[in-house]
Amino acid sequence: MTTLTVCLLLVAGSRIELRPAARTPAQLAARITAASVRCRLGWLAAVFVAAPLYALLVASRGALWLALAALAWTACALTTALAMDGRAVRMVRTTGGRA
Repeated sequence: MTTLTVCLLLVAGSRIELRPAARTPAQLAARITAASVRCRLGWLAAVFVAAPLYALLVASRGALWLALAALAWTACALTTALAMDGRAVRMVRTTGGRA
């Protein structure tokens, strides 16, 4: 989704009145206190284990992309330096596998 769409959905969501069946914060707190120990541990595991693992995955994917971009730039610079005809080699974004 685009940023504009997300903003419009947030504005529309903030203007909608709550249904009579919507839970109040007191009801949510009561449900949390009534939850079993296993359920609470599941939420703690999701927050303290799964969320950092997901953040690590996203960060490593970004680092890999940057490393590959640096490798491509280095290959182009090396090819240009070693070229005998003096033409510069540039990175070109390809669409559909064609230059």
